Amino acid sequence: MQSMTVGQLLPFINLPDVVSRVTAIGLSMDSREIEKGRIFVATPGVNTDGKQYIGQAIQQGAVAVFIDSTAQNDHLEYKNSIPIISIPDLDQLLSEIAGRFYGHPTQSLYVVGFTGTNGKTTCSQLYAQLSALLGKRSGIVGTLGYGCCSPTLHADHKTHLSLATTGMTTPDAIRTQAICAELLADGSDNLSIEVSSHGLEQGRVAALNINTAVFTNLSHDHLDYHGDMATYGQAKAKLFSMPSLNSAVVNMDDSFSEQLLDKMGNGIDVITYSVNNTSANIYLSNIHYQSSKIDAILNTPKGIFSVSTHLVGEFNLSNLLAVLSVFYLEHDDFNEVVANIPYLLSIPGRMESISNNLDKHIVIDYAHTPDALKNALLALKSNTHSNLWCVFGCGGERDKDKRAVMAAVAEKYADYVVVTNDNPRNENAKSILLDIEKGFKQKNYTIIEDRAKAICFSIEQCKERDIVLIAGKGHEDYQLIGDKKYPFSDQKTARLVVRHLEESVND
Repeated sequence: MQSMTVGQLLPFINLPDVVSRVTAIGLSMDSREIEKGRIFVATPGVNTDGKQYIGQAIQQGAVAVFIDSTAQNDHLEYKNSIPIISIPDLDQLLSEIAGRFYGHPTQSLYVVGFTGTNGKTTCSQLYAQLSALLGKRSGIVGTLGYGCCSPTLHADHKTHLSLATTGMTTPDAIRTQAICAELLADGSDNLSIEVSSHGLEQGRVAALNINTAVFTNLSHDHLDYHGDMATYGQAKAKLFSMPSLNSAVVNMDDSFSEQLLDKMGNGIDVITYSVNNTSANIYLSNIHYQSSKIDAILNTPKGIFSVSTHLVGEFNLSNLLAVLSVFYLEHDDFNEVVANIPYLLSIPGRMESISNNLDKHIVIDYAHTPDALKNALLALKSNTHSNLWCVFGCGGERDKDKRAVMAAVAEKYADYVVVTNDNPRNENAKSILLDIEKGFKQKNYTIIEDRAKAICFSIEQCKERDIVLIAGKGHEDYQLIGDKKYPFSDQKTARLVVRHLEESVND
């Protein structure tokens, strides 16, 4: 069993020998996971402070407790003979402490970190898929979970990916290091990780050896946490000042790219990309949108290539370019990279079509920001002369300022809008709906609080060849109402409605 002493974990703190020699078999920030021989790391959370659970952790067998020091010096005290060690800036040091315990696994991997308001999940998943298609075993950590994308190396060019849940986009510092160690032990050659602004601000990836950083975009989100767009942007920019960084990929179609490029450190190899800006290093031209694919010319310093993809929408072209830019930096044979683009699969909950025999186009997407909703609606609008429906809501206890903006976007780009619950959490659901309503100029929208009923209404009421976008939850298989997590899936709900309607037609 893996173990390490407190002294080995905290070499920067002068501790008595009796404390330094305490041996731990693991670390955890969740008191419920503590068992005999583990260290409990008690840090403040969003709703509770870990210090409240120190007694419980000690009862369960914690051999030591690490807490964040309010002073600028370390401090040692005891509770029931168990050392409680106060550590200044613990949140920023925890990634390094956990890295020591797990042997700094990312030092043995090629690591790509994706950050941005939208596109992180799609980019990281596409990177893992393309790596697998090129014969690599690719680890992935992000919103959909963590796991390895491995090549099957058959003529059908399929990849295999199974994911375990992480609970958040970027897991806590201990969990992140543990996952990276697990993926390395599982034979991963490289790793793509989604890096959220919260994760950067809270130091969750501070000690990861990230080789390439990718910026996708910056738009309205998480202002309940960051306060304003400038602070939000500063959090994202932290990824590009990590000491391990060798290269950076930046989306020139986003205005924040200028600030990012100005602050980029010397010695970092920078590649810019754009859907159609010819001043970028990598860009597209002659783009042809078709019902089932997009064809374009890919322009790079290494040459010009014809590309074809089954991904939907201009925003997915931007995501694809981000990934291709990384491979441009790391893969010698770019012709081989381009040849595998047609085999890339869509991502669960990202512009995911629900098949049916009703001649209705039903799409599930995670779009939960104004910009993402706009991009999804525009992508679908370009493929139809029929009506476009939009079903959406806004999460509770999250950025309230975007709610009315989401309504304005839906009203502008959709023909029919149905407003419903997302994850209300502990906020009053009706209050959320009222906030959303403030963004509508007209009264041509429907409010159905129950999400399942809203999905049912939209699919039943839309006509043949209409498109229904069910936005906001994507891959999620739950709904957060109050303190409870209820099983709920947009996909399963939509398929259930479709099956019922198909059976009615056949009767």
